[in-house]
Amino acid sequence: MAGSLIKREWQLPFSLAGTIVDIETTALKPTDGEMITLGVFFSDRITVFQRSDISPEGKLIFEQQVKNWTDFCPKPYYAYNKDFEEAWLGTRIHHDLMAKWKTGAEKMRQKGDPAESFSRFGKWPKLSELVSFPQKYFGIEDIEGREVPLLWKEYKTTGDKAKLTSIVNHNLCNLVSAACLYMWDEVTPKLLEQIDETIGKGEEYGKFASAENRS
Repeated sequence: MAGSLIKREWQLPFSLAGTIVDIETTALKPTDGEMITLGVFFSDRITVFQRSDISPEGKLIFEQQVKNWTDFCPKPYYAYNKDFEEAWLGTRIHHDLMAKWKTGAEKMRQKGDPAESFSRFGKWPKLSELVSFPQKYFGIEDIEGREVPLLWKEYKTTGDKAKLTSIVNHNLCNLVSAACLYMWDEVTPKLLEQIDETIGKGEEYGKFASAENRS
């Protein structure tokens, strides 16, 4: 198995409830290509499984690993554009991290604002458009998902594992970006509520203190 796939793990300083999953494929539909990368983020760990053996036996071993991912990943499951993951994995993904942003883009498109600044709302947002990595400021760009099939093809031809490294790094970036959306969707509203409650109590205390001083 060690020669059939590459496994990379990273431990993070915070923990996640449930599992975020992201995959890399050579086509949009399972009937047109194959899955070559599976990444999962649960608890305080990110794990990426990358297929490295291009033989039929290597494909079977990787597919078996993918098939068993639900055995060790806690529910609920999250993904960005979950329909894509569900089609390839054959597993129900409970939450789509793209949903609210997709709805927002559709609403903007329906408004029909002619301003050029809203032209980007003619499509659904890519994950990289919602969450930008700091390296982008310095001109260092992550690859895009559409580049994965070409990198895999080049790897199969040349055996250059740097191509696989690029795919793994891209998957890792996707998981971290998806986690940022998870934080925004699941955690930030609760924090904002707490802030509102704290400010409200502070205002009430201020009124009470002023009244006491006047008496």
